[in-house]
Amino acid sequence: MAADGSIHELPFEQQAKIICGKFESGDTKLGMTYSLSGVADRSVHRYVSEAAFKVLSEKAGELLREDGVAHKGSYGKFGIRIEHIIPTEVVYRYLEALHGQGKLTESFVAKLIKEKLFCALITKEEDALLSKAGLRNKMPEGWTFEAGDMLARYRVVGIKMHTF
Repeated sequence: MAADGSIHELPFEQQAKIICGKFESGDTKLGMTYSLSGVADRSVHRYVSEAAFKVLSEKAGELLREDGVAHKGSYGKFGIRIEHIIPTEVVYRYLEALHGQGKLTESFVAKLIKEKLFCALITKEEDALLSKAGLRNKMPEGWTFEAGDMLARYRVVGIKMHTF
């Protein structure tokens, strides 16, 4: 999914203000998901599958840092893709429901961004596993934001994650 590539550079509170403003102004779903996708795509990737970590170690060791993998923009030539840990569609539907109930606040969204909205680096083969299991754009049955493990999709299909 396309993402706002500059929004992740802003403080969490400002990101939350933008997201809440989009809901308040009645922005299109595409406009909102574009921004939601961008807040999850950080300048350093802290979640990397073991398989992707091995590839990057061998082919792009200069991207490895103590706190994660430097954001490169595209990892396609290594057979790796940037993947939203919690799919953007799931995040959008959750926030849309909260907005409809009058419960969407900037402080809540800032906390959500800071604690749960991240991207991971996985191999194209691992991405195919998610698709085959029907989990490319959704979380496992019964998963909730309040109590759910954000890495649940990966566990279900057997993807081992390296966390910085």
